[in-house]
Amino acid sequence: MTQPISSQGRLADAKLAAQQLVLTQGGEPTFVPGDNRAPEWNNAALGPEKLLYARRLARELASVQFKGGVIMQSFGKQYPGEPLPRWQVSIFRSRSGKPLWNDLDRLRLDQGRVSASAKDMPRKFIAELAKVFDLPDTALPAFEDLAARLRAADSDEATDLLPRFSRSRRAFVSRPLPENIDRTWQSCFEPAGWVLPLDHDGKTWHSSKWELPENDDFVLFPGDSPIG
Repeated sequence: MTQPISSQGRLADAKLAAQQLVLTQGGEPTFVPGDNRAPEWNNAALGPEKLLYARRLARELASVQFKGGVIMQSFGKQYPGEPLPRWQVSIFRSRSGKPLWNDLDRLRLDQGRVSASAKDMPRKFIAELAKVFDLPDTALPAFEDLAARLRAADSDEATDLLPRFSRSRRAFVSRPLPENIDRTWQSCFEPAGWVLPLDHDGKTWHSSKWELPENDDFVLFPGDSPIG
């Protein structure tokens, strides 16, 4: 990938220099495939294929140009009239030259959906992070507000399940339950993510244990944003 781009870049530079032209580029270059008419490549800002391309580009840059850098996907700019900030894919590296990340394969930059074997990775990561910071027992699992989702679903299945929902037991109680319950509802009993409160005093990382009512969970407000 990089060799054709580099050779074409040198060719363009030579032609510009020969004509005494100076080329400037804004901070947001746009890449558009010529054979795709999907909205994300025309008038829509975001899209699943565009995100995959961005991840792959970041991976290539990190492996060739910014070795040892770590890639992070996070919120970017928010434009007027848009309910959520757009995503951005960034590469960070240390000024000291010390590698921040060595195994790009573990970032899953070329994959879309999360495989079943990878679903436990957030728990393992947050536990290891707390261990490195010497902050045991401070990470909390965060759960979807299943009751709110059931009420908003406005379906016969959801109406039947709502009175059977037990937050403290993380289960539907009472028998018999409807057959073939939608997996969407069952998945809400699994953590949607993990929360680790952090503060830094300039020398050391600190955290605090968030106390919750007995038999209660850390429940997220309903919405369409990532936990972070």
